[in-house]
Parts: sequence; C-alpha cells; structure tokens
Amino acid sequence: ASIFFPAARAGANGAAGLPPPGAPGLVSPPSGRLTARQQSILIQPARVRNSSKDAEVEAVNSATMVDSVDVVAIDRIFSGSAQLNADAIVEFVTHLCAVSREELDAAGDPQVYSLQKIVEVAYYNMSRVRLVWARIWEVLSEFFAEVGQHPNLSIAMYAVDSLRQLATKFLEREELLNYQFQREFLKPFQDLMGAAKSVEVRDLILVCLGHMVQSRARSIRSGWSSLFGVLSLAAADPLSSVAKAGFDLARDTVREHFALIGDHHAEGVSCIAGYLRQRPHVDIALSAAHCLADYAKLLHAAAAADGATGAAASGAAGGAG
Repeated sequence: ASIFFPAARAGANGAAGLPPPGAPGLVSPPSGRLTARQQSILIQPARVRNSSKDAEVEAVNSATMVDSVDVVAIDRIFSGSAQLNADAIVEFVTHLCAVSREELDAAGDPQVYSLQKIVEVAYYNMSRVRLVWARIWEVLSEFFAEVGQHPNLSIAMYAVDSLRQLATKFLEREELLNYQFQREFLKPFQDLMGAAKSVEVRDLILVCLGHMVQSRARSIRSGWSSLFGVLSLAAADPLSSVAKAGFDLARDTVREHFALIGDHHAEGVSCIAGYLRQRPHVDIALSAAHCLADYAKLLHAAAAADGATGAAASGAAGGAG
C-alpha cells in the first residue's frame, strides 16, 4: 500500500471510518478542485449507500485517495507488463479482465478504469512474438465479445470501438505466410454481430469494419474471412438498415478491392449470395443479384488473365528449351 499511498497510515475513527483530525502522516482532503491528471486516473467515485452521512464519508475518502495516489507507480504496473514473460502476461491479462468484469457488473454504477487499462496493456504487448500474442488475444477476444453485449449501451459501444482501434493497429503488422492471426483477431466482431441485441452495436460493428477496409485493405490477408463472416450475418439481420449497410460494404469491398481478396473469393461470393437469398428485403436482394453477376464477370476476367499469363510463360519456357 505504501507504494501507491506513501503518505497514508493505518487509522480509524469509530463508525465514521475517518482518521482523527490532524493525524500525522495523513494527507488532508483537498480544499480545491482536483488536477486534470488526478481526474484522469478515474478513481472510483463515491456511491450513495444508506444515508447522506455515508455518502459524505465516501466522498472525503475518495478525495483523499485521489490526492495521495502515486499515479506514476500505477501507470508503471501496466506499461511494465511488456517485460513479463509469456506465462506471466497471460495471467496478468486474465486477472485484469476479471477485475474489469467486477467493475462493469456494479449495479447502477459500472466503472471502466480496468477496461481502459486492458486496451493500454494490449497496445503495450502487441509487438510480442505472435504465438505469445495469440495466447493473450484468446483471453482478450472473449472478454471484448462479452463486454460488447453489456446492457449499458455506452460501455458496449466503447468495447467495440476499442476493438476497432486494436484491430487497426494490429493490421499494421504483415501477416506471416500460412498463419491465420488476422482471422482470429477479427473474430470477436463476428461473434458480436451474431450475439448483439442492440442495433446500435451492430451498426457500429459495420462502421468499424468499413473503416478498417478503407484504411488497411492492403494489409488484410486471412482477415477477409472474418470480415465476410460478419457481412454474411448482416445479410440475415431483420432490420433493413443493418442489412443494407452490410450489403453496401460487401459490394464496395468486392468492387474496390477485388485484387486484394486473394484466396477468399469463395467466401465473398457466398456473402453476396446471402443477400440474394434473404427474403425480408426485396430491394437488397435485387441489388445483390446485379452485384453477383458483376462479381462473376470479374472472376471470369481474372481467370482468363491468369490463363493467358500461364500460356505465355509455358511458351517462353518451350522456346528457351
């Protein structure tokens, strides 16, 4: 405790739980406003309990804690997580998620301090060896998929936007041949799209994926699989607004990034076909029919070009022989 509250001492004052006035070593409650730095650490605010007296006691205790805390030492815990070994960082992340769950489950007063720190820890450790990062992300992906369904809409949307930030950062790293890390990284979006009951969350997922496609399309490899999986789920959405947003993204992806989709065209065709098969939104189905026809033309042209290139290469090899 002395690491974070170096001026604090053990003490109590009867039922009120306050130190006696003038007790040595204790910091007096601040008389003015807290500094911006102190506010930024998001110490738990006072919760109203059984009486106004309890609320006053907690308010004074909280103010004293904020004034006494060593912010640098706390920040060092999370930034220093990058120095932990493989097993230790997985344990650290696991327990940090457990703490965050307790904060978010607080009835009527959920807290996001640990949730924010989880995002920071993910940033600090993203440069680890991919196999170690895969173990970390196995824990985090389950956590984000869970928090993205939180009954508090603000918290759910914060979790989705945090996923977007982390995914955009992760896609800066080139994916190694024969690895599927991108697909696993983007899988929480797919899990959330299928489980989220909030239309705002489903809309935000599509917006986040659209942003990633526009900014990181050239870096996406196995991630196309998860992206088309999300868009296929959007095709079955009962709300026209969600289905249309999903179709627009699928259509634009095929048109603008056809050459980058690579080995995932089968999933792309299946995705567009999903919009054609759905029945509630007839206008979307008609648009999907035209899109699928255009997609077939692009695939035919690409196959013809590959055949011509292969024939030319064979002819050159034969001439050289």
